[in-house]
Amino acid sequence: LVHGCGGRHSQFHEGRMIQRLSAHFRVITFDLYGHGSSPACPMYRKETFLDQISAVVDAVIPPNQSFHLYGFSMGSFLAAHYCNLNPKV
Repeated sequence: LVHGCGGRHSQFHEGRMIQRLSAHFRVITFDLYGHGSSPACPMYRKETFLDQISAVVDAVIPPNQSFHLYGFSMGSFLAAHYCNLNPKV
């Protein structure tokens, strides 16, 4: 789950989205750079956030395993770009 601008990963707990999804899926959330408890970064650009998403995916999803990627607001913009760059998702 990728949150929007000004958001944080814990917002998905507030509406019980994580609780509902975790009954059927392994749910992974994280704070984008400069949000929540994540450190700041020198440049807030689309590519910076896409690199961060790639790092999270590479760290927790085995190679060649499919997965669902959900984004809210700016997170949906980033998720769409990530999927465009990684069509096997």
